[in-house]
Amino acid sequence: MLFEDLDGNQKRSDSEFYLSGGVASLNNRLGTFSETMNTVGGDPSVVSVPCFEDVPEGEYNLTMGIPDGYNATTNLNIAISISAGDSVYVDFGAQPGSSLIAPEVVEPGGGRSPLLLIVGLFFIIGGAGLAFFFIRSRTKA
Repeated sequence: MLFEDLDGNQKRSDSEFYLSGGVASLNNRLGTFSETMNTVGGDPSVVSVPCFEDVPEGEYNLTMGIPDGYNATTNLNIAISISAGDSVYVDFGAQPGSSLIAPEVVEPGGGRSPLLLIVGLFFIIGGAGLAFFFIRSRTKA
């Protein structure tokens, strides 16, 4: 299962739900077995855990592909050994990347202040007046 690792500690806590949009792939090392499935999202206490069924005994690589916009918090490739009657549960973690974090809301108007415009104009006019006064006093001397 793929869980949304909000705290980034690589362990699923009760407040972290399963994440849809990932793809799990199970391949044996001989190249004779290969299956993929999509992850299912939701509350782990309600969601039934999908599984690969009728997997022959052997050595396998289990790989998880995470959805766009997420960063892995756990290793996404695990070697496992399957024997008859085994049930293996593996959790993979991912947390939202910066592109999925809500941007700060900016109020309309671009944050411009009329007071800053007035102060800016005051400095420009004052500077021009000083320059004019300085040039005029130098030409009289």
